[in-house]
Amino acid sequence: MKTEKIKNAIRLLFSILAITILIDYSVSGNETTELVKGLNKSFENYNNAAGNSHYSYKLETKNFNFNISNDYYNLATLGDEIRIKESPIFKEVNASTIVKENYTETYSLRRITGLFIPLVVLTVLFFSFKALDKIKILAFVTLIVSIADVIYLML
Repeated sequence: MKTEKIKNAIRLLFSILAITILIDYSVSGNETTELVKGLNKSFENYNNAAGNSHYSYKLETKNFNFNISNDYYNLATLGDEIRIKESPIFKEVNASTIVKENYTETYSLRRITGLFIPLVVLTVLFFSFKALDKIKILAFVTLIVSIADVIYLML
């Protein structure tokens, strides 16, 4: 009986955490306009048998430094005015717009950390109330991923 109460408390805690992350992603926080101070393109190489690699792109302003896509990198230039929508809780960049191009982007990693992971956590936790014995490992892995997501958002 006591173990069941602890399991329910953990599920409730992680459900609240997932809902908080979803709210942070969904609700508009501060919107600021800044100038592009830097655009960085870096080559990422993997030391594995496949030898895969890719480029990663970052944009810098006076107050922000965040990842962008290749398309955004190709459209933006130094000195461009960009509008940044910042999340209210974790202060992440939810979306940014190059004003002169009217091009808006939400970086894919932000979608994963702010939308996809919390939805998966809530779904797994919902089903764990009905059949925890059948999805015990999945529920545990999902909670670990949720903890990693919060740590990423706080950094």
